[in-house]
Amino acid sequence: MHDLGMGATEGHGGIRFLTTDDAARFARTGQGFLGRSIPEDDVRLVDL
Repeated sequence: MHDLGMGATEGHGGIRFLTTDDAARFARTGQGFLGRSIPEDDVRLVDL
């Protein structure tokens, strides 16, 4: 995770999301499933 720039830093926690498709669409539609907004900055596109 650290190699991808997604490692946690001291004293800061949070949720990051990984998607294999459109990160912007994930952020929009994920809001309906989680009941809260998902900032696009918290969504990372990954290539499996």
